[in-house]
Amino acid sequence: MNTLPWIIYTRVSTDDQAHRGLSLDAQLIACRGYCVARTWKILEEISDPGFSGSSLKRPGISQALSLVKDGKAAGIVVWRLDRLTRSLKDLIGIVEMFGEKSGIISVTESLDTTSPMGRFTLHLIGAISQWERETIGARIKSAMTHAKQGGYYTGGHHVPPGTVAIPEGNRKRLIPGPEADKVRLAWEWAKEGQSLWEIAGKLKAQGIRSRSKDGKEWSAGMVRNMLLSRWYVGTLIDAATQEAVRSGLSKKACPGRNGKTKAPGAKAIEASILA
Repeated sequence: MNTLPWIIYTRVSTDDQAHRGLSLDAQLIACRGYCVARTWKILEEISDPGFSGSSLKRPGISQALSLVKDGKAAGIVVWRLDRLTRSLKDLIGIVEMFGEKSGIISVTESLDTTSPMGRFTLHLIGAISQWERETIGARIKSAMTHAKQGGYYTGGHHVPPGTVAIPEGNRKRLIPGPEADKVRLAWEWAKEGQSLWEIAGKLKAQGIRSRSKDGKEWSAGMVRNMLLSRWYVGTLIDAATQEAVRSGLSKKACPGRNGKTKAPGAKAIEASILA
């Protein structure tokens, strides 16, 4: 076993703190006890409070990996493997970077990657951790889709122009706002063949607030996003009206920044629908 000191690394995300009780102190105590029981010296105790494990873009883990890579530590001790990362790709990359001279120790999973069996087990645990993360993401996406289909608003604080969000329990539902009739004209103008820039100018002239930083500026892209936004169907317009506008926009050339014209393309239309 490497005689260099070890690094204790702890991490919690907001979700962990609120629902799972994996406090930094609890992780630290467990990791310290593990090292003391094996008479291992501790070089650093590094933590990343409030950071997700889906990415390695964390100040604490970057410092810990650098110390190991520079040969100043034997490896990293964690309470559980998912404290280090929830990405199998990142996990494999760390193991490859460490090689056989450095290791990852998971206290609660009895995992030691300084041995061949430990490295094999790490791949299995890492795959399960990534599967868990993707499953949670799929459940969240499904819940949001269900909420949208039920007419509930799952967007940000700035609701679409012409609407207001009213609370219904823990959710919000969009309904027409005071400017609904003025905003609704945008779809009529689009069906008449008016350009996105013309519609942008009319909305601005009427004092309709946009979703820009200052709420005053309107662009062709903002108008397109509004016309194709799913939030307006059943609120200000019906599905047939939006489909007619979408069909017209997909065939119509749009002015680019260089003055040339180009069709918005499938990706632009899709992005607008999801706005």
